[in-house]
Amino acid sequence: DGCVEGELGVTCLGWCGSRFDGLMIVVGGSDGSLKVWKFSETSRSWKVHLDLLSFQERLLDVKWANGVGRGYHLIAAVGGGGVVRVYKFRRERGEEETVNEKDVHVHTLSTKSGSDVWRLGWNETGTVLATSGEGGSVNMWKASFEGEWKCVEEV
Repeated sequence: DGCVEGELGVTCLGWCGSRFDGLMIVVGGSDGSLKVWKFSETSRSWKVHLDLLSFQERLLDVKWANGVGRGYHLIAAVGGGGVVRVYKFRRERGEEETVNEKDVHVHTLSTKSGSDVWRLGWNETGTVLATSGEGGSVNMWKASFEGEWKCVEEV
């Protein structure tokens, strides 16, 4: 069952902007669930494609990074309590290849304690993630060559 449970149902969503991956959308719920849905041309219906690592509290925001020229997708999500995660998974190379949960790499960003994050957004190329919240500042995050996410600027 792909339904979102919880008192408020769906709390955030974000479209995959790639023209080469078919129609996909990531949906976050008040129950902390985060799911990638994909439209099947064969059955002409939406199906849960990936069930990503859930949050313990409701999701506040989710964004799908532009992936021009990359062999993988990046999705950022923020849940209650200021937890920010970046999910990385490879692009499929056709209908016969599928990605499952064990193929997803999850990175939890080390945000300042006591400063909840509410919103996030990617730059145009999908290489820098911006987060903002109750602290009144915007933090810019970038992955190192080794794949570790670090705050590189506070505005």
